[in-house]
Amino acid sequence: KFYAILVSFFISVACFADDHSGESVGKGAFSTLMVQVSDVDAYIQALKSNDGPFKTVGSVAAGYCLTRSGNDYPGQMFVWNAFDSVSDAMAGVLKYDPYKAPKAFNALREVKYSAIFKPLNDFKLDPGIERLWRIAVPAENLSKFVEGIVEIESALREQGYDLNMGVFMALAGGAAETKTLHVRAAARDGATLGKIVDEYFEGVPWSETWNRTIAMASSIETDTIEECEQVYSAD
Repeated sequence: KFYAILVSFFISVACFADDHSGESVGKGAFSTLMVQVSDVDAYIQALKSNDGPFKTVGSVAAGYCLTRSGNDYPGQMFVWNAFDSVSDAMAGVLKYDPYKAPKAFNALREVKYSAIFKPLNDFKLDPGIERLWRIAVPAENLSKFVEGIVEIESALREQGYDLNMGVFMALAGGAAETKTLHVRAAARDGATLGKIVDEYFEGVPWSETWNRTIAMASSIETDTIEECEQVYSAD
C-alpha cells in the first residue's frame, strides 16, 4: 500500500510537470499543525503573544484557521506557517516539537497531526473567511483540475470579487491528508462566499467551469468553512 501511494504521488507530480512545462507552480510551502482546542479565545491569544515557535521554525508568516462549519469535533483548528520553499518547511518541522511545548500552552490544545503543503498554483496569502474542500483527484486529471480552479478564480475576480483560490498537495500528510488535495477559496467575509454560491445556482457562466472541473475528481471528502487570521510576520 505504501509503495502504491508513493508511486501515485510521483506520477501526480510528473503529470503536472509535463503538462506545465515552461510554467511555474505556486511559490513556497506551508506547514500545518492540526489541533483540538479547549478554550479557543485563550489559545488564539497565546498564539498572538508568543512568536517564539514561529521564529524557531523560520516561517515568513504564520497564523491559524478555526473551523466554523463542518467541523469534526469542538475546537477544531490548525496553526499554519508559510515558508519560501519546501526545503525550508521540511527543515522547520524538525526544529519544533509541539509535544514539548510549555505545559500551560499544551493545556489549551490536543495535537492531532501535522502536514506540509505545496501550492500547485499561484496563491495570494490573504487570510479571511475561507471554504476548504479536501478533494481526491486522479493523477491523470491533476493538471486540468488545477487549470480549472485557476480559471474559476480569474472569472470571479473579473466580476469584482476579492477572492483567492488555491490548490495544495500534501507532503508527509499521513493518513489524514495523503489521499486528497486541499482546494481553498478565501474571501473577506462569509456573505461573499455565500453570494458566489447563490450565483452558481443561478447558472452564471463560470458555473459550467466548476462543473467540468469538479467532475475530474473521484470524491469530495470534506467541505468546511474556516475563519483564518495571520498573527505573525517575519518582516
